[in-house]
Amino acid sequence: MDFAAELSDLSSKVIPDVKKYVEQVQADCRREAKKGQTRADIIVRDFFCTPADIRLELEMLGLSVQTARMALSGEKTLFLTLHWPDKREQQRPPQKKRKRLEGSAEFASELSKFSSSVVPDMKKYIDQIQETCRRKAKKGQTMASDVIRDFFCTPE
Repeated sequence: MDFAAELSDLSSKVIPDVKKYVEQVQADCRREAKKGQTRADIIVRDFFCTPADIRLELEMLGLSVQTARMALSGEKTLFLTLHWPDKREQQRPPQKKRKRLEGSAEFASELSKFSSSVVPDMKKYIDQIQETCRRKAKKGQTMASDVIRDFFCTPE
């Protein structure tokens, strides 16, 4: 018997032990749950099943299987992301509405009052533009550009 045939014979005798994989996943989930987690990212090495096989078993245990995928490198490694219900969410009372800070309603009114009292000073803007144009013209240029800061008008 050649070596390849020997290996094929050995491989064909192996039966996947889904129970072993599920027990490993359960142990990892328990370890995460003892830390207060409701999610576990688990790596199962030397995995000899299909992701669908273990997904079905884990879902029957009440776990939510977010991902179950084999390694892209061709290794016999399975990556799992599992969730289980968070009982703390059910125990928490609904969050109370936060009280409004003192004077917060008046603050917006105060800002509106300030804004409405400001009148744009068009003369100031035009004077600035004219000065820039004169400077450019004295240099023999026929075009000018300027930046007006704190411009309080519509550009049209």
